[in-house]
Amino acid sequence: MLKKLLVVASLVSLTACGKGIYTQGEEAYEYVGCNRVVQSPVKTGERAFMGFIDLKAGDYVFYKRVDNNGDVGTVVTSVPC
Repeated sequence: MLKKLLVVASLVSLTACGKGIYTQGEEAYEYVGCNRVVQSPVKTGERAFMGFIDLKAGDYVFYKRVDNNGDVGTVVTSVPC
């Protein structure tokens, strides 16, 4: 299990090193640095999650979903580490 987790984490890290080329309609994430979750979900409906697990206050998040225009908004569920 630990080996699989390390492989997945390595692949995600490698794909996060550069600005991606996003295709409209596809789900994509951008590396936003280390952020500590303070509230999730927030009133706007955004939530912090990793895979299928919702994160709680005190957890760390490193990626933000890219919107349909290819932009990455501000991280509203957390503060920089």
